Amino acid sequence: LEATEGQVKLYNNQVFVADNIKEVIPDFLLLLKGAIDCPDLPLNVSRSFLQKDKDVIKISKHIVKKVADKLVGLYKNERENFNNFWKDIQIFIKYGCLRDESFYENIKDIIIFRRLNGEYIT
Repeated sequence: LEATEGQVKLYNNQVFVADNIKEVIPDFLLLLKGAIDCPDLPLNVSRSFLQKDKDVIKISKHIVKKVADKLVGLYKNERENFNNFWKDIQIFIKYGCLRDESFYENIKDIIIFRRLNGEYIT
């Protein structure tokens, strides 16, 4: 499986800063696509800065929480759709649970497993 990179772009006040931001997006969320506009980041950003900056760490944690919240919302409100796309995302979600304890705590109740008869259970 080849990892997709550069799907989330980082901006400072609508000025492009970087698109390969592994330090902001955890590796288990590399499937995400979008943009982050953070006015607190400098325009000239180095990797070492991103790894140590408190704002970047907060952004990363916030992204993880928002993804977990969205998954929980889909599970509760659109269970059939959640079950349909679970087979495509389950490996990333389960890997994320191993990598990030707070992510696991947020979604542990919605991790589903498929029975032999095709039924999904938690």
